[in-house]
Amino acid sequence: MLDKESNQIFSEKLRTRFIELGLSKQTATKITKLITPVKIDGNTIISYCSDAFYRDHIISPKIEEIEKIAKDCWGKAYDFKIEGYPIEENSSGKTKSFKTNKESQITLFPDENNYFPEKKKKLKPKISFQEIIPANTIKPEEINQKIDEKNTLQINNEKPRTLDATQNFGTFIRCESNLVAYSACEAVAKNPGNLSNPLFIYGATGLGKTHLLHSVGNEIIQKIPNAKILYITSEDFVNDVIHRGIRVGKMDEVRSKYSACDVLLVDDIQFLEKKDACQIEFFHTFNELYQKRKQIVITSDKFPKDIPNIEERLKSRFLQGLLVDIEPPGFEDRVAIIETKANLIGLKINQEISFLIATHAKTNVREIQGLLKDLLMNQHMTGRSPTIESVTTILKRRFPTGSVESTIDTAAIQKVVANHFQIKMADLMGQSRQQKFVIARHIAMFLAKEMIGLQIVAIANAFGKKDHTTVLHAMSKVKELLDKDDEFRVSFIQVKRKIEALMQSN
Repeated sequence: MLDKESNQIFSEKLRTRFIELGLSKQTATKITKLITPVKIDGNTIISYCSDAFYRDHIISPKIEEIEKIAKDCWGKAYDFKIEGYPIEENSSGKTKSFKTNKESQITLFPDENNYFPEKKKKLKPKISFQEIIPANTIKPEEINQKIDEKNTLQINNEKPRTLDATQNFGTFIRCESNLVAYSACEAVAKNPGNLSNPLFIYGATGLGKTHLLHSVGNEIIQKIPNAKILYITSEDFVNDVIHRGIRVGKMDEVRSKYSACDVLLVDDIQFLEKKDACQIEFFHTFNELYQKRKQIVITSDKFPKDIPNIEERLKSRFLQGLLVDIEPPGFEDRVAIIETKANLIGLKINQEISFLIATHAKTNVREIQGLLKDLLMNQHMTGRSPTIESVTTILKRRFPTGSVESTIDTAAIQKVVANHFQIKMADLMGQSRQQKFVIARHIAMFLAKEMIGLQIVAIANAFGKKDHTTVLHAMSKVKELLDKDDEFRVSFIQVKRKIEALMQSN
């Protein structure tokens, strides 16, 4: 057994090295927590990693780097071996882990016997559920296969949806635009049914709502292996009610399916609109689960009050819990997302390319993922890393409306800003601290970064500033004024539209 102090030194060095290799701070921290060494066997350091996805897809490919850090810490060339937690089979034929962790022993609700009478009687459930398999005993790609092999009764032999093991808190990229939603989901997963219930997550498509929904389910799976997690879309619920309940006459089975779950995860609840019978059933399902203190997590692309054609009593149920929104990522957040996802798939891009992509892929994360997949395919086919030219070509194909700003430059932005504020270029580029000159200068710097992806140092040079901290101050000041100054916001939008019009004309 390695002592605590040496483990801490090893973890910190490893974390620093992974950040140097391009991983985000969150991912690097996650890895170091997962692979803290536990023992030395001869010339081998053995570590147990409970997260199969990280172990097989992120940590194992970096084994040489880990061994270098181990040698640096302990003075000799150790081999480093990462294993899943040892498992054994008990008399019932189920696997159990040798891992002794207090977290794995927590209960979902204060008095489990009151809510799980079937456990007390040792009876098998009558209705099909995803029987949870400890995440540290199998690989993520095996989860669906294992679940399908379970001898459980399914309504009309329909296979239930399963959670995606790769969509967890560790693979979710946190940034300013989603941090509140992430924190809320993490808190609910740690203490399901006892905190914010229901948890309602809303925001535009492609911003990570579904990823967070899976993350909640996967986190609860690891902590409470026997919990019954039911992940559905609103369309699944509609199909259950209409096709398996009303038409086939098995509504009692449908109701039992939902009422017996411990955690209900519902994606895209807005699609229940105009479906009155389904809304009534969901209302009663919601009430029953809520009264039993079962955790409910719901996602939507709209705020509850803004969902059209949904019963008011159902909206009121959504509003009684915790509501969190996810906003589109800002420029800096998009750059972080691009660089992190590119590293995960082995795509080699520099910061200039990251800025160029972030300038155009503004709508959602799925848009960014699609662009990166195109670049990765191009890299495999040509054997060359992406260049500004190849990225611009792909951007033009994905954004055919002429929004790819390949001909606009800093000088053009400076000219538009100076004309808008009716000041001379010399005043815009000068050192005067008059308010109208400072405001125009700050806006021009901010738009140079946001609209053409210019780096901070390059912006400083373009404006004749020796210190790049001047640009950083401008960025911060513009963001502050956009939030609280309506007059400033109007001017900013007007200038930006003029630049966009210039881009399209070019």
